[in-house]
Amino acid sequence: MTWTINSYGLYNLDLGVQYIALEHILKTPILATDNIMFELKFLGSQVALNSTQTALMNYDVARCSVSMNTAKTVQWNQAAKDGYYRNVVASGVTTSTYFNDVKQDWSVWKIDEDPTAPYCKYAKEFWTPNKEKYLNIYECTEIKCTIVR
Repeated sequence: MTWTINSYGLYNLDLGVQYIALEHILKTPILATDNIMFELKFLGSQVALNSTQTALMNYDVARCSVSMNTAKTVQWNQAAKDGYYRNVVASGVTTSTYFNDVKQDWSVWKIDEDPTAPYCKYAKEFWTPNKEKYLNIYECTEIKCTIVR
């Protein structure tokens, strides 16, 4: 299994706004019924260089989920979630718990709609020996999910 994260710094010339975009690519056997979630955590304020700086995405969590579009199975739907983790103490046990952020800053960046470049790709070379649609069990050997903030 291989998980790659590509990050892009984007700038909207018309609005004068900067964005960060994340592209997750997972290479592993994927079933048509799989729901895949990528999560990237931006950690605490130690990233500030001095006392006059603050971390822009302090403790932010960006989630990107992908699942097959049941109406058009060659396409996969993506969903973006913005959240954070906090330690919660219950019965003397501390656990790190995920919460959805009230303001959802992350959104889907690109939509899987180009038939020449699908987000779900199948490579028979993934298997040794090579297998066409591995007994019709697996839908993909690579999936992509993209979000932007």
